[in-house]
Amino acid sequence: MSTFCNDYTWQMIVRDKFLFHFYKKYAQKFKFHDDDMDIQEQGFDTTIYRNGKYYKIEEKIVRNDHGRFFLETYGNVKTGKQGWLYKTKSDFIFYVMTDPTSGDKAKLYIIPTKELQEWFTLHEKEYYLWEGDNGCQGYLVPIKDVPGCIGFQLKFIGSNFVTKRLDIAKVI
Repeated sequence: MSTFCNDYTWQMIVRDKFLFHFYKKYAQKFKFHDDDMDIQEQGFDTTIYRNGKYYKIEEKIVRNDHGRFFLETYGNVKTGKQGWLYKTKSDFIFYVMTDPTSGDKAKLYIIPTKELQEWFTLHEKEYYLWEGDNGCQGYLVPIKDVPGCIGFQLKFIGSNFVTKRLDIAKVI
């Protein structure tokens, strides 16, 4: 199985474990759009309904919490394919970072997409540019620098799903 397929499978497992329960707890309705390529091309993964309004969510799920986000500006530098940061039509980015010491813990950061895009356009050159082996390119941005970001500790205690709001200033 390819690295991409392995990563995708792992991301779906983490999504189903943590985000499913988060959506179930905080949204009146939600729908994953894994199999809808038209929606995937618009750059969002899930739709949630909360307090009388629908929201489009772009989900980013990574294996460890390194204290910073990877903001992908190019999906492929050689072809000029835009990265998710500029391609997404989502209302929010839900960035999940798993805890490598426990399969029952993760952190979720919720970032307003438009606010992030506008802010990053002004501050892009202040951050480290990183290029991946697969041709993607983006910037590593400390969590504490991202405006409008709120965080949650997600964990299971037995079969109970528990959330706790994080103070972003204390995350790093």
